Amino acid sequence: MKKSNYIINAFTLPEIILSLMIIGVIAVVMLQVLVPNVRKVETRAKINAAHALISRAIIQYQAEHLCSGSLASCDEFIYENIDIEEIYDTIFADKFKLEKHCGNLIGLGCFSKDGYLYNDGTTFSNPDDNEEYYKVRLQNGIAIAFYARTPKCEDNVCMNVIIDTNGPAAPNIVNRDLFTGVVTTNLVKFDNEE
Repeated sequence: MKKSNYIINAFTLPEIILSLMIIGVIAVVMLQVLVPNVRKVETRAKINAAHALISRAIIQYQAEHLCSGSLASCDEFIYENIDIEEIYDTIFADKFKLEKHCGNLIGLGCFSKDGYLYNDGTTFSNPDDNEEYYKVRLQNGIAIAFYARTPKCEDNVCMNVIIDTNGPAAPNIVNRDLFTGVVTTNLVKFDNEE
């Protein structure tokens, strides 16, 4: 009987375990780098979606009411006392697909019931607790609150806008998922995310 002289080359169990541990460490490091970037991209996309939705509604309203160029010349904004509910009904109501409609009511959950914080730990006034804000939550989860300034688009600002890109869900931190902005006489702009 002949003996075969085959040499079997293979990894040993400790070598396989060490290789898997190295791959695991690399995966953990990559996830720590990629997940925050994915969240920032997702947040930016939701800010852009809210911006576009609000802007389109205003442009369409101006075209229909023959007051393009400046909101200050539109009927809803020329009076001393602006009615935010009337503004919402006239400009936005038929253009938003809603998950929840909170209106001027307090504590209905369009925004976080736990409130909002700045990065330094100080609190931000919760739109859900303020009856001066008109609040809705869209089907895509974005919460929007409008506050109409008085009188007559003073200092070029017609409305203040607050959006929460993920509704009442955490982290509920200003400039991370909650952003403030304004509707001026001719554009919509939000503060930058961090």
